[in-house]
Amino acid sequence: MKRNILVYFLEKHASEVLNMLFTEWNLDDALAVAREEASEDGSEKKSNEILDLIEKGYTSADIKNHLRKQTRSATA
Repeated sequence: MKRNILVYFLEKHASEVLNMLFTEWNLDDALAVAREEASEDGSEKKSNEILDLIEKGYTSADIKNHLRKQTRSATA
């Protein structure tokens, strides 16, 4: 309270807060948002992983093989 953290948060996220207050909650919408956020998170992790491999000197063929191996092990 002393630092006005709640005030800062509400000012920064005002439109989202208002939208949440006046919108009826819907399970299907919530699941869709959760899936989208998970997908974005996964894409970001994959991008960071690829950048790390590039920085380590991996060739594009090495990176491609690495990603294929991961895909195979994830589906097995």
